[in-house]
Formats: sequence, C-alpha cells, structure tokens
Amino acid sequence: MSSRSELYDKVVRDIKDRNRWEQRQSLWYEMRHYGLRRKNKPWNNASDLHFPLADSVIERLKPFYYMQIVGMDTIASFVPMRQQDGGLTVTAERWFDYQMKERTNFLTESLTWIDNCLMSGRAVIKVYWDEKKKRVMYDSIDPMMIVVPDKTKNLQDAERIVHIMQMTTEAFAKNPMYAGVDIDLVQTKRVAINSNDREDKIFRREGLNNNSDKSKIIVWEVYQREGDKIKVESFCPEIPEMNLRPPMELDYNHGDFPFVDFSYEVKDKGWFSPRGVCEIVGPFEASLCKMWNEKHDAMTLFNRPMFKTDRDIPNSSNLRLSPAQILPVGIAPVPMSNPPISWDTEINMTRVIAEQRIGMPDFGAQSMYDNKGDRRTATEINAITGLMAESNDLRARVFRLSLGDVYRQTWELYLQYNKEELEFRYREDTGQIDPEAFFGNYVIEPKGGPDSQNRGLKLQQAMQRKQLFAGSPFINQAELDRSILELDDPSLVRRMFLDPQMRQQHEALEEANNISIIETGFPVPVKGNEQFELRIGVLVQYLDNKMGDGEEVSERTQQLIVQRIQELLSAYEQVDPQGAKLLSQSLAQSAASLMQDRQAMATETQDGQQGVPAEVLPS
Repeated sequence: MSSRSELYDKVVRDIKDRNRWEQRQSLWYEMRHYGLRRKNKPWNNASDLHFPLADSVIERLKPFYYMQIVGMDTIASFVPMRQQDGGLTVTAERWFDYQMKERTNFLTESLTWIDNCLMSGRAVIKVYWDEKKKRVMYDSIDPMMIVVPDKTKNLQDAERIVHIMQMTTEAFAKNPMYAGVDIDLVQTKRVAINSNDREDKIFRREGLNNNSDKSKIIVWEVYQREGDKIKVESFCPEIPEMNLRPPMELDYNHGDFPFVDFSYEVKDKGWFSPRGVCEIVGPFEASLCKMWNEKHDAMTLFNRPMFKTDRDIPNSSNLRLSPAQILPVGIAPVPMSNPPISWDTEINMTRVIAEQRIGMPDFGAQSMYDNKGDRRTATEINAITGLMAESNDLRARVFRLSLGDVYRQTWELYLQYNKEELEFRYREDTGQIDPEAFFGNYVIEPKGGPDSQNRGLKLQQAMQRKQLFAGSPFINQAELDRSILELDDPSLVRRMFLDPQMRQQHEALEEANNISIIETGFPVPVKGNEQFELRIGVLVQYLDNKMGDGEEVSERTQQLIVQRIQELLSAYEQVDPQGAKLLSQSLAQSAASLMQDRQAMATETQDGQQGVPAEVLPS
C-alpha cells in the first residue's frame, strides 16, 4: 500500500479531475431546489418565477423505480442452483423479504438512492453489517461524497473508492469506531495546519478535504483493492498523517467493495458519463422559465397601461387611476397590440417535448404542434404507449441490475453474520426458516417488473392469459391463478392461494377429520369441488389400516363410509366420467382382494366384517 501522503495526493488529483462534473452537479442542484433566477429584470419588482420541470419529472419517475422494490408480494425471487424442496426456497424468499423490509432501513434509504440518481445521473448506496444492531444497514450517499479515479468505468473495478463523511465533532466523539481518538488533539492539529501560511498553496475544496467550520470534521474512508483483499484506511484529510483508526482488511465474504451504484442512463463508458433528469431537461426548463416570466411581464403591462398626453402636466403624481375616473383633458391610454404568440401554447409545447425527451409523454395533452387543438387518435396513443413501454423496460432492466447487486451483497452478509435469527413474519403469519434453506446457493433476482407500476394493465394481461391458457396441459394452472392474485393484492396470495401440493395435503387432512365425524354417526356431504380420487383413497386406506390392525369398525361407520364413497364417485363421474370409471374398476379389484383376505381370516377371528365392504362399488 502506498504511503499516506501519496494516497492523499492521489485522492486530491481525483477530486481535481472531476472538477467539471462537480460544477455541473452544483448547477443542477441549484436549478432543482432554488430555481433559475432572472439575471436582468426589466423593471423593479418584475416577476421572477421558476417553472419546476425537472423536479416534477423526478417526482413522477420515483414511484416507478420504487415499485420495482415493493411492487410484488416478496422483494426478490430465489432460484436455487441445486435440487431442493420448493418449500425451502419459498421460505428463504419470505425470510429475506422480512429482513429487508422490517429489519433494515433499505426502504427509506432507497428513496434517497433513487432521487440522487434521477437528479445527478449516478447514485451510490453503501451496504454494510452493523455489529451493534446485528443486521445489515444501508447508507444512500450523495454522489459528490464518492471519489473515484477519473478513468473508472465500473465501481467494483475501481482502483480505489473514497467515501467522504461530514460529521459534527459531537457525533465523531460518540462514534464507537473512533473511540480511541482524542478529539481535542485532532482539533488542535487542524488549527495549527490551517494557520500555517505555506498551507495556502495546498488545494482546498470546502466540504471535501477542508472544512472552515471547526464544529464539524471531515473523515475519509479509503477502500483499495490489493489482490483478493480490500484494505480500508480512515483519516481526516486536514491531518492525513494521523490515523483515526488502524488500517484494516474488509472481511466480507462476497469480496466486493461495500458499495452499489446505479446510473440513470447507459451511454459512454465512464463513471461521470451518465446524465440525470436535470441535465437532460435543463434547456427546456430554462426556456419555460423565460416564457413564463415574459407572460407575467405582459400581464403587468396590459393590466397597468401607459398613458400619453399632448400637453404638459404640472403635477402628474396627483393623477389616480380608479374605476369610472375621468382623465384630464389631453390624456389618453397607449393602445397595446396583441402578443404575436400564445405563451400558453408555447409553454405546453415545450413541456410536451421535454417529457417526450425524457420518455414520459403526457397522454392527456392535446397536440401542441398546431393550433387546431385536435385530440390524439387511438393509433397515435398506441404508438406512444409502445415507445413509452420500451423506454420503461430499459429503465427497469438497468435499475434491476443494480438492485440485484444490493440483494446479493445483503444475502451474503446475512449468511456470514446472522444465520441464527430464524423467525420471520410474512403478512399476517409468523414462521421459522429451516437452516437448510441457507445452503441453496441461490441466484437472487428482483421481483418487480417493467410494468409493475401499472397494476391495471398487468392485471388485464394476467386475466387474458388465464382465458387463453385455461385447461392447457402444458401450462401451470396454479401459477396462472397466483399471478392474478399477486397483481390484484399481494396479501391475497398468502390468504387465498393454495399451492397444488399443499392443497392435496390440506384435502387429505380434511378427509381424515371427516372420518372422525363419521365415527360419531353423522354423514358428511360432498361439496362438489373436492379432489374425489384423493379423498376416496383416504377412506379406503382407513379401512385397510383397521383391518390390518385387527380393529373392529362399527356397522354404522361402515355404512356411512360406503355412502360417502358412493357420493364421491357420483360427483367424480359428473366431472370426469372416464376417470370415475377407472377408479370404480380399481375399487372393485381392491374389494375382491379384500374379500379373499376376509375369508382367509375368518378361521382366525370371530368377526370377519372388517376391511372394505363389497358394497363399496355402486350397483
């Protein structure tokens, strides 16, 4: 590892190299939060309005990205790279969903992460293990506070990553990571260095490597890769020779830098190449601000007309304009001509072009390219909808790549540090994960989709699939129904959807409970939507077990079981005549075999009435 002074010089050079990018980011931040102010007003108190185009576009795009995270019943899909029981995979998904949503701060930090990306074009989130809280935590970092070399293309391939942290001296003193640091000594050295005349020649950047406010301190966390290891150094850039904590080796098993970046667009290779919404719509916003202000200037002139006179007025300040006022002789208003353009039309047209440029046109707007005001045709709307869907699909895929990296790092940290917390909650139920589920070697994929923000459209598509593929032997019918419930309300999946395997277990258990009711002398009616073959098998198995154990079955119970089997066969015949016929033949063979066994046992027992009676088969 290079010496501390060499490392400091490299980081300072990295900050200098991105100077142009920093200036752009400062402009976009000011444009969004404070507005583009008029430099030269035509008169005092002239309008100084700002059209919030970029901010409105960002606020409309944020829900789309957020729905990629929370839009489905669970946050991610787990695909095991080995053969294992499906229940383990489902349990792992739900346990991970519980940890991410309720045991971490990811949902709140992701909103800042998304906002940073939309505004700046690049956003970074830090994924780390909090030893005190025993959970994974996240920190959405302002992209200005992440420094990488100028030629960096991929964050994980960077030569070094510097996380710049600004904190108050009180927060620094309370941070357990810097428990052994004498804050008074740090402050003394900072004052001594900043008061040295020759330090004036050193490159300074307020908030990055220097802070004029002595109640705040800047800390650099420098991550460098050395072979397969990642080394971390922490120091204050104002006194780089002083360690705030000993250099250490990052011990995360995933082997990556604990940062995940997200870019709004993919164009030129390079860390600083992506543009955000502010940069893309900046020229349009400047034009809108100019037109909006000039419209209000015109309104001022029209509402407060000028007057002319053909003679001198000794004291013009005595003139007052009020309703029904008679002007003095020789004074007349100056006629104002109509404006050559319609500001409303120009403003709407510019806004529509900007939104189309960003990939989110306003379908409700009328055509602004002419003065006819004709509404858009269905063909035009369908074409625009198709283009917008493709744009959204690309956005979702780029975001999901970064989201998958966040989930992967999170899962690896839980495998490394916390496999003992087995309890979890899913919707209204609680459960416990089988430790075997941690060894599935999963491929983790975000579960949201490109159209997850448009539930109505997705639900309509799911219903069409259900109608198209209903009854197809090549389509999983259960998953068709599940997809409809997921889009209608994810909570309904847990409450209403019954997996085919789970349904078989459920019906088998229900029929076993029905036997207990039959033994009390009460008949059990057929509902009509049951798995008849499965239930008949449970009844036959019950009689076989009784006969094999030599236990007696009362005559009343036998009659009710025979009645139950006949009713199930009749209902089965209404649904599947061929299947009912085959089952009836199988029962006949089983009954004949059991009758032979009964005759053989008649010499050994006094009661030969056990087993499946011959009356099981319908006459």
